[in-house]
Amino acid sequence: MEITTELQRNREKIQSSRMKAQEFMGVTDSARRLLASMSKRDVRQKSMLLFIAAVLIIAISLTIYFSTKK
Repeated sequence: MEITTELQRNREKIQSSRMKAQEFMGVTDSARRLLASMSKRDVRQKSMLLFIAAVLIIAISLTIYFSTKK
């Protein structure tokens, strides 16, 4: 009878540990997705900033070119 009780306690501990591990994996998956999303947003913002800077440089260059041409 004592062995059965010990086995039951061990089983409950193992099940509890599994549940905690699954919860932890869920949290880490959410964190991984959040970081990936933040990284994509950062790349998008940097590329947009570079595009705007290039357009401004071209516009300034054209303005200087046409103002000196006259």
